[in-house]
Amino acid sequence: AMVDAIDLPSNRLVFSTNRFSFWASAFLALTSAPLPPEALQAQAVQRSVRLTWALPPMSDGVSHFLLEAGSRPGRTDVRMQIDGAARELDLAGVPPGRYFVGLRAVNATGTSLPTRDMVLEVR
Repeated sequence: AMVDAIDLPSNRLVFSTNRFSFWASAFLALTSAPLPPEALQAQAVQRSVRLTWALPPMSDGVSHFLLEAGSRPGRTDVRMQIDGAARELDLAGVPPGRYFVGLRAVNATGTSLPTRDMVLEVR
């Protein structure tokens, strides 16, 4: 079957065959929240922290990221918005402590699940 048209308001594709046309739901790039970022890594040197991450395939359209850090797993004491084009973040003056850090991707449709909490020790 060939795609004859894309009906963006209803997120459907029109397929044609030899005898009839029918509507099918389409899973277009921005009809769902993005996948969570991948490969979140952190390096802490004294009170400076560098975070890096990657976007999985099929995650175009990310407008920004949400960095979430807490004093316990699953807790968010601090939330920071990061530009969607970024794949790294440098932070200076981070208070000493143990942090549980996660990252979410956001697009026009929604917010991804968080990455798995990463434990970060700042001394």
